[in-house]
Amino acid sequence: IIYAYEKPKYKEQFGSDWKRCIKQAVVDAKVDLANAAQ
Repeated sequence: IIYAYEKPKYKEQFGSDWKRCIKQAVVDAKVDLANAAQ
């Protein structure tokens, strides 16, 4: 999550806006954890 701005998935979507990259990575992690708990 901390280095989400380096991942192509987020870099392509948000460019150099590292705050938005990290925010989206947190949202994605929440979804992944919720799905894993089911």
